Amino acid sequence: MIRAIGPSVLLFLLPFLLFFAWNAFQRRPGRSRAVPYLKLSIVGLVLALGGLLFFLDPTADEPRGIYIPPRYENGQVVPGHFAPHPKGQP
Repeated sequence: MIRAIGPSVLLFLLPFLLFFAWNAFQRRPGRSRAVPYLKLSIVGLVLALGGLLFFLDPTADEPRGIYIPPRYENGQVVPGHFAPHPKGQP
């Protein structure tokens, strides 16, 4: 599950991390800067959604089949593939 949502969470947090790193290097004694949480959240949300759309796989096989794993037959490796359900099953 972490592999599925990890990149989106990192892309959402990226603007915050960059802002705080930039703010730490620009800090002057006696001055504090307000954190624009709303703007950073919007940018993070756009990055996370963009990442989800970028990694979307429209060529994925239909989920309505049976996965047949790779196997060794007659000295050859037959790659894994999806096969349709047997008749009478959804």
